[in-house]
Amino acid sequence: MFSNDQNIEYIAQFVEEVKRWFDLRTKYTRLTVVDKIVRIITSLILIMVISVILVLFLFFISYAAANFLGKVFESVPLGFLFVGCVYLLMLIIVYNARHALIERPLVRFLMNILAEDLVEDETPETNTKK
Repeated sequence: MFSNDQNIEYIAQFVEEVKRWFDLRTKYTRLTVVDKIVRIITSLILIMVISVILVLFLFFISYAAANFLGKVFESVPLGFLFVGCVYLLMLIIVYNARHALIERPLVRFLMNILAEDLVEDETPETNTKK
């Protein structure tokens, strides 16, 4: 009664579909992980390139400012000392505000990339009934 050929065939089809679903889910998960890793690496490379360009820019601006201040103070070493003190002050400010300036934006950026699918899955469906 319960084990006729049609039921066995349905069960076999069900098992095949479950296997196929797991295979597709595994492939989807791999692609999602690869996508997130590529996005993070791309962002890091972009940040590194921009940082190198910014450091070179700041180096030349600092050198020019130090020479200018050296002429204003009539002492080139004093101009370089002043620029160094400005950088030390900036370092202290950034260190004291590192949570707000560095950690929180970085965590927010990584969470947006890594938890993107979770946020999309948890959004409630809008009810279009009137």
